[in-house]
Amino acid sequence: MIDEVDAALAALLHARLGADVAVDFSRPADSASAVRGRSVTLYLHDVREDIDRRFTDFDEVRGDNGRVRERRMPVRRYQLSYSVTVRAADDAAEHRLLGQVIACLARDDAVPGELCSPSLRRHGLPVLLALWPRRDPAVPVTDVWSALGAPLRPSVDLLVTAPLDLDVAEPAGPPVETRLLEASRREGVKLEARRAPRQADEPSPAGSGARRRAAAPRG
Repeated sequence: MIDEVDAALAALLHARLGADVAVDFSRPADSASAVRGRSVTLYLHDVREDIDRRFTDFDEVRGDNGRVRERRMPVRRYQLSYSVTVRAADDAAEHRLLGQVIACLARDDAVPGELCSPSLRRHGLPVLLALWPRRDPAVPVTDVWSALGAPLRPSVDLLVTAPLDLDVAEPAGPPVETRLLEASRREGVKLEARRAPRQADEPSPAGSGARRRAAAPRG
């Protein structure tokens, strides 16, 4: 996946800056003496998964008959951080070239699909581009250059988010042809409440009012 992203970025820069601009992915300190003329260096210094775009539910793949054939692990998204620097005849030419690189990379939110490999565009997910992204934790640009052992140069921080198919699939079980429904009947017991007969000397539960209503003449 990383080499395919490199190829897509090189194709994008060549298409918009011209074929005479060299594009390489070596360490900036190593590329300084190896490249002549105008050049753009994209140094990959960090790779991590984009957890916010991770899906855990497997995708169902159906056959021609419409039945589920297999279940595949969803495509993962990975973030690739590049430090982009340029080389030219002098400082003024380098600044001009760096400005052109910024305009080239900021023009679109994603690499055009025709510049991506078939495997990158197979799932219809874009290869996203972002300049100077906010990262957590943030990596100071001075730390990158110090680790390279090279003097600090003007650079652009480019973040590329690309899909990766891990090619993990589980075959689906056989289709359900028949269904067996079992039911059981439980006999219920009906309980009846019986009131014991009231004795003659036992007061009525309704009180004297009930007695008066009972003794009232009928109309």
